[in-house]
Amino acid sequence: MKGDTIASCDSYGVMKFWDVRRVTPMVSIDAGPHPGNQVVFDPSGHVVALASNDGTVKTLALNSGQLSSLAGHEDEVQSVVFDHKAEHLLSGGSDGTVRLWS
Repeated sequence: MKGDTIASCDSYGVMKFWDVRRVTPMVSIDAGPHPGNQVVFDPSGHVVALASNDGTVKTLALNSGQLSSLAGHEDEVQSVVFDHKAEHLLSGGSDGTVRLWS
């Protein structure tokens, strides 16, 4: 929320949170073993979503550290985005579908 943290994902499904002021990783979360394709914060900065090659969307609640999976795609999930009110999460997959999660 302060704009000092960014998130990244890699080909092993690891999410990293970076302190942009120091250009150093702060914490790593293993959401693998499948590659992560995109990671985004919700508008409040309290939830992070990861598009995974295993066909799921992983969500991480930052206050509790709880990692959850949303299953519904039949192929890799390529992209995720929260709406501006964080009421819904949209995901797009290689199966040619867009899913709406609430």
